[in-house]
Amino acid sequence: MIDYIAFNGQKYKTRDVRLEEYKVTVKIAEEALDGILFDEEKGYPSREAELLDELIYCFVPDELMDAPDEAVAEYIYDKVF
Repeated sequence: MIDYIAFNGQKYKTRDVRLEEYKVTVKIAEEALDGILFDEEKGYPSREAELLDELIYCFVPDELMDAPDEAVAEYIYDKVF
């Protein structure tokens, strides 16, 4: 189920995905949010951004936000593990 995180007046898609291989459920968010929450040179723009970033396990391409859990899990396994 798609949910949303609001930050700086914008809404960004999030959802929970079950990683069966590890028996855990993680929160993912669309990649567009990643660069807004954290800047490689400046760090976090606010404490709120840092707290939101800590909630999110992985940022995924926007087209994966509506994909089945299995497809998202495969992406996460390839990217993170």
